[in-house]
Amino acid sequence: MLAFSEPLHRLAGAATPRVLVAEKDVEVAVRTFLGPSASAQQATQIARSLDSRQRGLLSTRVGPAWDLLSSVTPQLPLGPTGHLEAVFFATGDLHTGGSSSALSGVAWLLPAFAKSPLELAEALLHEAVHAHLFALEARKGRLVRAPTHGPVVDWSCLTPLHAKVRGLEKVLHAAVIARAVLAFRERFKEAQNGTLSHPADVVLRTRMRASREAFDAQPWLGLALSPLGYELLSGALREV
Repeated sequence: MLAFSEPLHRLAGAATPRVLVAEKDVEVAVRTFLGPSASAQQATQIARSLDSRQRGLLSTRVGPAWDLLSSVTPQLPLGPTGHLEAVFFATGDLHTGGSSSALSGVAWLLPAFAKSPLELAEALLHEAVHAHLFALEARKGRLVRAPTHGPVVDWSCLTPLHAKVRGLEKVLHAAVIARAVLAFRERFKEAQNGTLSHPADVVLRTRMRASREAFDAQPWLGLALSPLGYELLSGALREV
């Protein structure tokens, strides 16, 4: 049975997410992310993509980035950042990092995300929103529940993060994440008494508007969302 060396649990908002540094813990996380289709050998290779010294160095950057995130955005637009329990760094061809409902509350980060505290803070915020939505579904039920019977319908839509047509669940996550990232950037600018917007803001806002137009043009998509799911997706798209 796969198990971490210590249980993953912390009080919401109580502390910085734990960083998995031990190779055994990283391997457990990777195997859970990849699922049964991946071999133990593949998981081991990914877990060993960084040595303990590299992971140790990267782990020291999480605290300052989390402090920056917490000081600027103590609350996400939909709740606390405290659902992100742990993170780990690894590289591999089978996965590009991120979050998985199979291991809710744990985020796989690529080393490239740790170039600066601000970049890492945004990456942590991105994964914290995923974790919060997974936790929300665990309490409230599925946010996206496309009918499995009846006429064949395209339940996909344009996603604001990647400007690609994807499944509605990914669109919902992307829209709420984009909304949170834009709010974080705005609050960071205010905290720094800045006047310049983040250079990527224009692109992200344009994509959000395009996603909203695509969603509005497919009114049947609302049938695949729970009331809460519709409120979250529609609210995120219309706030930009």
